[in-house]
Amino acid sequence: MACRSVIRAHQIQKPALAILFWDRGNLPEMPYKGPSKLHRHHLAPSDSSQPILDAALRVLRPHIPTSIPLYRRLQFGRFFPDSLLFTNLDLGATFASTGTGASNGTDGGSKQNSHHPHEDPWLIAFVDRTCRPETEVWIFGSWEDSRPASSPSPTATREEWQAIDNLVAELVEACRDLPVPRSLHQDILDAQQRQQQEAGDTDPALMHKPNPFASARLPTIQLWGAIHSTTASVLERLDVLAETSKVNETSANHTFIFDVPSLAAPAPLPEGLEWGEVQREHFALIRSKSEIPRWDRTMASLPSLAIYPAGKGGDDGAPVAWAFIGLDTSVTTLHVEPEWRGRRLGKAVTTKLFQQGMQRFWEDGVQRLAHGYVVMGNKASEGMMKSLGGIDTWKCYWLRVDLEKAGNM
Repeated sequence: MACRSVIRAHQIQKPALAILFWDRGNLPEMPYKGPSKLHRHHLAPSDSSQPILDAALRVLRPHIPTSIPLYRRLQFGRFFPDSLLFTNLDLGATFASTGTGASNGTDGGSKQNSHHPHEDPWLIAFVDRTCRPETEVWIFGSWEDSRPASSPSPTATREEWQAIDNLVAELVEACRDLPVPRSLHQDILDAQQRQQQEAGDTDPALMHKPNPFASARLPTIQLWGAIHSTTASVLERLDVLAETSKVNETSANHTFIFDVPSLAAPAPLPEGLEWGEVQREHFALIRSKSEIPRWDRTMASLPSLAIYPAGKGGDDGAPVAWAFIGLDTSVTTLHVEPEWRGRRLGKAVTTKLFQQGMQRFWEDGVQRLAHGYVVMGNKASEGMMKSLGGIDTWKCYWLRVDLEKAGNM
C-alpha cells in the first residue's frame, strides 16, 4: 500500500535558509572512511531495476515536496545503460518487513541521535554521465528536509555536519571513478568543436573568445541539478566546485511548488491562436530564445505545449509561446514572444501543461504537486509563478562539480 503524503500547498512552510556553517578550518580533519558506504544500483532501461526504483521512491515519498526534483526524475525514467542510483541505504531490505521508515545500510538500522530524533544522514542520488553536458546528477539528502538541529553540544552538531560532508564527498569520489561513456550529444559536441576550429582558422581572435560553456564539455566537469541550498553549501565547503560555479544569490533559483488540483482552468486563448505541441522544426527557434543550452534529443523526449497562430498562419507557423515538462517534471523553457506578452499566455501554457502533461506521474495517495524554478532576480517570472498559486519554498542551484578536485578533499 502506498504511503500517503498529506501535504497541502497552503501548509507548505518555507524552510529557514540560514544553516549552521562551519569553516573548513574549524572542522576536524576528515578521518579515514574505510570501505565504501554507498551502494550502486544500475537503472537499466528494463523491468529488472523496478524493485530498487520502487524502494527509492518509497523512501523519498514522505519527504515530498523537498524531495520532489529527484522523486520526479526517477518517475520520468529515460534511463540508459549507464544510469545509476547511489545511496547509503540498503534499498533491498528497506521495506522487506515494514512499509515505512528507512534503514541505514551502514549499521543495519536507523540509529537515533541523542539530541534530536533524526536518523544518521543518508542520501539517494541519480547519476548518468551519458547525458553530459546536460544535468548528470540529481540528489536528495536527509539533511535537506531536517537539518541537524542546534545543540547544547557544538561538538555533536559539528560531528553531524562532518558525517554529511563525508557522505557527499564519497558521492563525488564515486562519480569521479565512473567510466565516461560516449555522450548522448557527442555528435553535436563534435560539430560545435569543428565549427569553432574552422572559425578560428579564419579569425584567430575567435579562438581566444571566452566561452562560458566550454568547461561543460570536459569529461571531468559534471553538472549537478536542482541542488538544495544546504547541499550546495556542502559542495562549496568540500571545495569541489568548478571555477564557473558559485553558491550565491545571483546563481540561486527559487523553487515554486504548485498544488495542481487547486489551479484554476486556463483562460481561453485570444482570438486567432490555438493550442499545439512543440514541433521539431521549431527547436532551433527555442534554443535561440534560451540562455540555457537546449539539446534536440532531450527536447524531443519531453512533454510540451505551444500556442500557435490559428491554422499555423503567420510567416512560418512558428509558435508564439511554449513550455516543456523537464526531466524532473519542472516547467522549463517557458517563453512568450515579446509582441505577445501581457496577454497571460505564460500563465495559460503553464497551467495547461501542469494539468494535462503531468497525468502519468500521479499516484494514489500522493498529493498532486508540480514545481518550477525561477532564477533569482527574474521578477516577471517570479510574479507569474506566485500569481498561479506557486509557493516559493526553497532555493536551489545548478552547479558544475570539478571531479579532478575530488582527490583533494
